Amino acid sequence: ITICIAYNMDESFYVRHRGAKNNIFENNKSINGSIVCRDGASYNTFKNCKDSAGACAIRFLDTVEDGGANSSGHHNTFINCLFKNKYTGISYDPYSVASPADSNLIANCRFENIRYLFRSSRENRGNKMINCTILNVPNYKYGSFALNIDQASSTFINSKNQ
Repeated sequence: ITICIAYNMDESFYVRHRGAKNNIFENNKSINGSIVCRDGASYNTFKNCKDSAGACAIRFLDTVEDGGANSSGHHNTFINCLFKNKYTGISYDPYSVASPADSNLIANCRFENIRYLFRSSRENRGNKMINCTILNVPNYKYGSFALNIDQASSTFINSKNQ
């Protein structure tokens, strides 16, 4: 899916269910929406995407729709994306089935003017945020779950890094 624009859609670009694998979203733009991986979606790539305004940039969740997925999303990749003017950058969302978000990669992305970098309201493990720029993000995390993410070589400018 390339060069698409979505306006005012909560889940602008998303992959859902265990069968959603190896999809590529490239050069897409969302205004007042989000990118969502849910219900076991895996090995999907979001490249050069832009998302501004709204509640959340990247969201992971699991529901009863794909019964037994036991994952809110794993091995998904976000490369060279720009996220601006959001409430939350990356949300490990509590809705509705308890399952982990794991082994997802966020690389060379920019998070700008976001209130919280993370919402940690579900188990998360083995995720990586590599070489990202975090600009004007005053709060690092909210939510009751421990945050398990490697932030190698990421730059925090006027932002909290823990």
